[in-house]
Amino acid sequence: MPIARNPKIFSRKIKKKWVILEPNKEHVRELDEVASLIWEMAKKPITTEEIARKISSVYNQSLETVQNDVDEFVKKYLKEGFLNQVSD
Repeated sequence: MPIARNPKIFSRKIKKKWVILEPNKEHVRELDEVASLIWEMAKKPITTEEIARKISSVYNQSLETVQNDVDEFVKKYLKEGFLNQVSD
C-alpha cells in the first residue's frame, strides 16, 4: 500500500536535509541524507518498493538490504504519525 507524508506535519528542507517539527511542537527532528530522500519521495503517494529501488540505485546497495531498511523507517514513521497509508 502506498504511503505519503502526513499533511498535518510541518517540515522544511534546509540545505540538503529535511527538518520535521514533531507533533507536540516541542522538538524538531533532523533527517539524515537517506531519510531526507525518503521524506522527499513521500511528498506524493509512493510504495516502499519504489522508494527502495530508488535508494538502491542511488547508493548502489542491494535491493534486499535497502528494502528492509525502508520498511523499518516507514513502520516507525507511520507509528509516530509522520507518514500515512493512502489508498490506491
